[in-house]
Amino acid sequence: MEGLGPTDAVVLEASTGSFWWADQIEAKGARCFVMDPRKFRIIKDSWNKTDRHDARNLAKALWVHVVTGEFGIPTAHKPTAVVRDVRKEMNVSAASRLCLELTLQVLWKVEEAKKRLATEILLAGEPLKSEVELLISIKGVTPLIALAFLADADDPHAVRAPRCRLLGVPESLLP
Repeated sequence: MEGLGPTDAVVLEASTGSFWWADQIEAKGARCFVMDPRKFRIIKDSWNKTDRHDARNLAKALWVHVVTGEFGIPTAHKPTAVVRDVRKEMNVSAASRLCLELTLQVLWKVEEAKKRLATEILLAGEPLKSEVELLISIKGVTPLIALAFLADADDPHAVRAPRCRLLGVPESLLP
């Protein structure tokens, strides 16, 4: 950091503390980009997900952006230091904190109940295992979707083709 100056540019991946580091880099006169990894397809869609690989792609993107100006780096919104301090110092009352804790507890209970329900549905659908396996061979069809279809259709052989097309069932699977 000591050698940074007005001719330098740095790119950081948005994470905890990245805005603080960006402030330090900008205080040295260098340009700093805080990249949003959810909007940077080269990293988001990468099959080879390692820090070294991501850093190499960030460095290439920064070079292309700074030298040619052709490639925009998708940056994260960086609130001012004052706004970040206010957000950090915001006090939450004891009553608000209790409400938040209770809401989180309810959400965790709902998540647990959803998992138990999915398990029970899958267990109840065990007799339809061969039909479910056939339906999940269709891209995007999960075991729960297959069971919902089978429960609604009752007899998949009696379902009309237009309805199956709406559900994504290929005609080749129909009798």
